Amino acid sequence: MKRLFLLLLAGCLPTLFGAEPAPAPAPKAEASGPVEIYSDEADFELQERTFVYRGHVRASDPQMKLSCDLLTAWMAATNNQFTNIVAEGSVVIEVADAQGVSRATGGRAVYDAAANVVVITENPVLVNKFGTMTCDRVILDRARNRLHARGNVHIIMPPETLKQPSLVRPEKPPAGPAKGP
Repeated sequence: MKRLFLLLLAGCLPTLFGAEPAPAPAPKAEASGPVEIYSDEADFELQERTFVYRGHVRASDPQMKLSCDLLTAWMAATNNQFTNIVAEGSVVIEVADAQGVSRATGGRAVYDAAANVVVITENPVLVNKFGTMTCDRVILDRARNRLHARGNVHIIMPPETLKQPSLVRPEKPPAGPAKGP
């Protein structure tokens, strides 16, 4: 099975709260380790190219872990690539990278491969070393390396986050009047 779960969030969670993001990694053509999926049951509709995993779903690869109650994935007939993935019920996604471990939770996460966008709804919470964010809807736009939080946004940042130069000083000083002697 392809690295479908790594596509969901790797490279996006470090952008939380405007921290300087690392460039989103390109999907690897060759897996560096296996993708393992466990569930209570699974149904594969080969004609429709739909894969459904139910009950205590757990998926992992070397960089990421995902758990949920129901996972549904659709595959394109032309290239065997996943077009959409929906995780529902107690969704937890953990991504490890050079920045540390980032965690996203919510009731539902939808990945649209064509747009390269993940939308997390139903009480999403994002947590990483830069802080914690809750809102009504999170949109992770992987193509543009952007994170959008919509509705009732609440961010808590630890004091050490605010001390990072990239968060308190702009890269270019603002244009202003020249100081005289």
